[in-house]
Amino acid sequence: MPLFYDLRAEDKNRDRVTISDGRGMSACILTYGATVQSLNVPDGRGDVTDVVLGYDSPAAYDMQDGYLGAIVGRVAGRIRDACYFVNGRRIDLAFNQPYGVLHGGPVGFSYKTWEIADRDSHSVRMRLYSPDGDQGFPGNVMTEVLYTMEVPGELTVRYHAEADRDTPLNLTSHMYFNLDGQDSGPVDAQQLMLNARKYLPTDRNLVPTGKVEAVTGPLDLGSLTTLGPVLHAPELEPTGGLDHCFVLTRSAENGAEPAAVLKSAKSGITMRVYTNRPAVQVYTAGGLSPRAGKDGAMYGPQHAVCLETQGYPDAVHHINFPSVMLRAGESFDSFTTFRFAQNEA
Repeated sequence: MPLFYDLRAEDKNRDRVTISDGRGMSACILTYGATVQSLNVPDGRGDVTDVVLGYDSPAAYDMQDGYLGAIVGRVAGRIRDACYFVNGRRIDLAFNQPYGVLHGGPVGFSYKTWEIADRDSHSVRMRLYSPDGDQGFPGNVMTEVLYTMEVPGELTVRYHAEADRDTPLNLTSHMYFNLDGQDSGPVDAQQLMLNARKYLPTDRNLVPTGKVEAVTGPLDLGSLTTLGPVLHAPELEPTGGLDHCFVLTRSAENGAEPAAVLKSAKSGITMRVYTNRPAVQVYTAGGLSPRAGKDGAMYGPQHAVCLETQGYPDAVHHINFPSVMLRAGESFDSFTTFRFAQNEA
């Protein structure tokens, strides 16, 4: 892909696209934030269930916080003090939190309108040009996200990016999953498994300290675990449930095994997540304030599970973390696949 691609695509002015696997699963994707507005999945009864939180109107995404369904960038997660250093030179970024930067800054990728580059019934490719200095980050960056349902029962998100200067880049999808249905309230009865034995401790602002520690207590999710007791554990009261970055095992990081499994007995839907990223930020929406969602639904804390596959947050400040720097002339490529099944024992 040329770095400065001519984005004059035939249907670039459309604000939403629907793709399908041809077997009953479909997704509606907005150009605003390259956002997954709905993800309709066959359930165990043979009905179709929308399993992601969102809003009816594209305009609502601009007015609300929470990044519901959006692509997050340039850098997902937190960056302490809204700066980093390269060869002793300080690079200042745009603050959007008292402690620094969250999810790319005040007008990160989630708040920009992407262009439709190409599409068919099973896939859509969207592109975004981020100029030098965007939210303080150096270099011109062209980013491409491909949503595809070419395999029945799967939604795959593929990322590609190129830059003309070295710049941090850590992309993820911020879908809020509720396998009982987007209007079903708390996820306490659903089960979660993570293929992770370590996590990143944080300070009071949820910025990683630089340590990597073994999971213990409610963070030990090595087998399918009912979420209710986890989310209400006293140890997780400060974060209102899970809001932790888990380090994936090598077999999960290379996509050989699922990074995560989310399961609902009520709907009969099981979702497995595969990726080639080293970590997953698990967020159970403890900070989601009450708000109106799609089709008259009311959303609130712990009404969903976000499984944000990514590099380590605040990696620009910790040399022991895998680097999130995209070097000039190189490319960033990654994928995450959400695979759905019904009525598994």
